[in-house]
Amino acid sequence: MPKLHQAAKDATTTKSLLTFTSKPCQQDEKQLAINQAEVIMTELITELHLPISAADTLTKAFKAMFSDSQIVKDFACVRTKCRAIIKDLLKVHQSTLPSHMKISPFTLSTEGGNNCGNGKQFPIVIRQLVRTEKRFCQSCWLFPFFK
Repeated sequence: MPKLHQAAKDATTTKSLLTFTSKPCQQDEKQLAINQAEVIMTELITELHLPISAADTLTKAFKAMFSDSQIVKDFACVRTKCRAIIKDLLKVHQSTLPSHMKISPFTLSTEGGNNCGNGKQFPIVIRQLVRTEKRFCQSCWLFPFFK
């Protein structure tokens, strides 16, 4: 089977993010802990602005550092799964961002467009105050403009 067909088949069988963060009745405690660890590592990668390929190295490092852990033995969050988790987390974040902007202060900034293939990307950075955590968080949105 060609790689493209295999990738399409894998994409249709990908689990929802809810299976990583909530506990269905049939899911055992160990699998839940593994899934939560994978989500936490993905959040770490995005928070530190690391490349997604860092997931490959971090997974190997965790397996070497915590070799006696039952969670790490089945921990498998390399760049493909990391990318899928990020996409699911972004969907959740994008759906909640407008409602948060209505109730808390925010700033909006932009930078000149960056050349990208046949067009330009115009990054917009939104910083908002998260009152419950007493800190600012920021989101970067890219709006492509094609020639």
